[in-house]
Amino acid sequence: MDGLQTRTASTCQMLYKAARERHPLRWKGATRNWQRIHVVHLNPDHAEQNSAIAQPRNQERKAA
Repeated sequence: MDGLQTRTASTCQMLYKAARERHPLRWKGATRNWQRIHVVHLNPDHAEQNSAIAQPRNQERKAA
């Protein structure tokens, strides 16, 4: 799947570049960054808070 993602990203990058060259007035800034992101954290703020909180070692389980 890695090869497919790379080809798709390069195709999109060429498509955006061609569109920008055809109609430069429509593009105010740079185009999207099409580089692959290797690591994704779904809730980075929440993950940092959880790692900072000490978890109790002996936690009793209670029946509902």
